[in-house]
Amino acid sequence: MKLESKSIAGLPVKTARDLMRHLNVSRVDAETVLEFLNDERWRRTVDAACKVNPRIPNGIRQRDTDRKDICKIWGFKFTPVKAAEAKRVFAALLAEGYLEPNEPEHEFDKAKYQTSKKGRRLAAANLTKRFERSKADNEVAALIARANEINARDELVCFVHKITAFGSYLTDSNDLGDIDLVVEVAPRREKHTDESHYRANNSGKTLDFSASLTYGDIEVLQLLRARKTRLSFNTRSTLKLDTEFRVLFEWLPDAKRRAEMEAFDWRLHEPLRQVNEWLASNPGINADPVEIARWCQDVADMLSKNRNWAYRLFYHWDNNAAQGLLPYWGVTASQAAAEIAHSMLWDRYRERVADYITDDYKKPVDALIETAIHLHFARDTDYIDAAILIAKQFRWKFSRSDNWVSRLERRIKEMEERDSQPVSRGAKAESLQGTWHRKSL
Repeated sequence: MKLESKSIAGLPVKTARDLMRHLNVSRVDAETVLEFLNDERWRRTVDAACKVNPRIPNGIRQRDTDRKDICKIWGFKFTPVKAAEAKRVFAALLAEGYLEPNEPEHEFDKAKYQTSKKGRRLAAANLTKRFERSKADNEVAALIARANEINARDELVCFVHKITAFGSYLTDSNDLGDIDLVVEVAPRREKHTDESHYRANNSGKTLDFSASLTYGDIEVLQLLRARKTRLSFNTRSTLKLDTEFRVLFEWLPDAKRRAEMEAFDWRLHEPLRQVNEWLASNPGINADPVEIARWCQDVADMLSKNRNWAYRLFYHWDNNAAQGLLPYWGVTASQAAAEIAHSMLWDRYRERVADYITDDYKKPVDALIETAIHLHFARDTDYIDAAILIAKQFRWKFSRSDNWVSRLERRIKEMEERDSQPVSRGAKAESLQGTWHRKSL
């Protein structure tokens, strides 16, 4: 869509475009417009405040509540948009044809207005710098080449089935604003939902269930677009518009190719790739890469068995995770998992106890202190208790300077209160019996 004016309904073109995108998926009324305009103004206000005070966290841009309190805390002012302004914008969009009265499709459809064809075209508009047709043809040729490359990569969850063009690219105009496309992807294998979750978990990103479920589709679309701003990807519902369409690319695997995709071991692909890189840098090792990759999978499965995500010792294959397992190649998977687990748990334990010692006692951790930490690690002593007992052993004094009461300080008070309580005869006898039992062992 070519936009001649610099403003629409009294708003900057980009703001109007974003508003139409919001109305496409939200209730179409003046209240929704008011919410959008207030969110937009809040983000601009926070951005301006961040330039003045870099300490303001960027995360507050997304806050839609307690804005008054945030302004008081960080010392800046926010003036909300008035309801009258939102009503004016809504009326202007209706008058200019971006909105239209809604035609109910069923008795439960109570909406009074909906976005018009013109409004949906505005929502799909790409505001990049205009370009010539020759450049558009080059973009399309590169797009089709990427589609063929993606379809040859069986580790991806989906393949590119069809690319359809519409809009100004199909005209004779030499002045284009974007290339409007509808891309359709299809799964390579039957268990594509499991595969999508697997690739999402191994991407190194923190995603919710819904994002993880659609990760396979989104990944292919991102690879296909390749950050090219001239390409405008639209939803399949766009194909229902009363306009001209042209298929630029279409591909479906034949029986042989389909069998190859189904037989592909998508779980093994990433560890195998990392193993091949490791073997290339270690030419003296003569072993089957597939055997090593399956060994890595077995070790990783043992290290990631804990149901609690925070306590797992292996999470995903990103950042060449196999490189941390391969130094143990040559022993059984269970033995390697045990050695790696011991090493990782010791590293975690040492780091946490050392943090308490340096933060609360202001003491460096040298070889002597590390030996004391390792003794408590072997006894399975709690992190905080280990730091306190080591401090008592070396007669350190607690030296935290701020007024905040740390977890270690609270733990010291708990231990002092427990030690100050009188011990009954039965408890003392039980304690002595337990001490004798530990010594006899």
